[in-house]
Amino acid sequence: MKAKIVSMLTIKGIVLNWKQIIIVYGVMPLSICFVLGHFFKDVYDSASNFDKVNITIVDNDKSEESKDFKNLFKGKETGQIFNVSSKGDYIITVNKGYGENLKKYKSVEITVDEKKHISDYNEKLIKNIIKDYSEGFCTNNKKAYDAAMITKTFKNNVVKGDRTLSAYEIEASSLIGYMIIVILMGCTKSHDIDRKTGVFKRLVSTPIKKEGLFNINVLIYFVYSFCLGAVYILAFIVSGVAFTNVNLINWILILVGQSMFCAAVSGFCNVFFNKIYSQLILTLLLVVETILGGGFIPLKEVNNTIYLAMAKYSPLSFISSAYKNAIMFNSFQAISADLFIMIVVSTVFYLVSLVKVKTSWEE
Repeated sequence: MKAKIVSMLTIKGIVLNWKQIIIVYGVMPLSICFVLGHFFKDVYDSASNFDKVNITIVDNDKSEESKDFKNLFKGKETGQIFNVSSKGDYIITVNKGYGENLKKYKSVEITVDEKKHISDYNEKLIKNIIKDYSEGFCTNNKKAYDAAMITKTFKNNVVKGDRTLSAYEIEASSLIGYMIIVILMGCTKSHDIDRKTGVFKRLVSTPIKKEGLFNINVLIYFVYSFCLGAVYILAFIVSGVAFTNVNLINWILILVGQSMFCAAVSGFCNVFFNKIYSQLILTLLLVVETILGGGFIPLKEVNNTIYLAMAKYSPLSFISSAYKNAIMFNSFQAISADLFIMIVVSTVFYLVSLVKVKTSWEE
């Protein structure tokens, strides 16, 4: 009953401020997306036109099976996807014993090394074709890979991959990290306002246990974050810019995951830090997300390997990744890993905060 009342009051507060919320979490992200999407359109569009993947095949086995494997990438279907040369961007190594193991239906080892980072999807495509080829050989005892299977693997890994995302879809997926931090700032600021106005002090003096009060705050942050996240997504769907072909259930799951994250982190900041430190930490995160998140600096234009490695571990990359995977694959399986990270991170922040609340909070 308490949860229902708190949720309804939070939603009521959001409705009363609907104009500001739509501007900040709907109109503003759309405007930024339009500007940056238009500005970087050539960068993303050039990447969306599929170029052949340059590969080099090193055959250490020299068997008939390894020759068949090499010819796989030179066939009619694969010739449209791969360019085999001695100076490929990806080195595919067929290890010794490949042929014998394949004939005995044992596991075979083929390594794929990337000279420099170009595309995660190219590497995934190569590995999946190798996997499908080996499984097809063992299952059907074929030496020739079915052309239809090549086309299917290609479509699953490239046509639905990062290359088909428009500039605006990439921007919309990347900017969510930026907006999540803005939501966190709003949550921590609201707690500071409650403290200054004396509302929080009066609540602490009531018979409600501190853990209960903390959980109420976390619930408020969850509902607040869920509604604002929904405004963000709906703004792009209604405008037709992005997110239009994603299953509703997948969006709800992502909203729940990111709202759990926002609620747990907001609770953590309020328990461990005062307003100054909370805002300082979140501002630093905002700067880092702006630089590494990919929304304001397109990663496809960057050749610095150190920068690209850091960008992979930007603070909220797992949330942006969930959005991109939802657009690309539109399946629970595609977003499950990102959802798992959201849940684990949220749980850790929440439990640590709860321990602090039980020991010493606002004393």
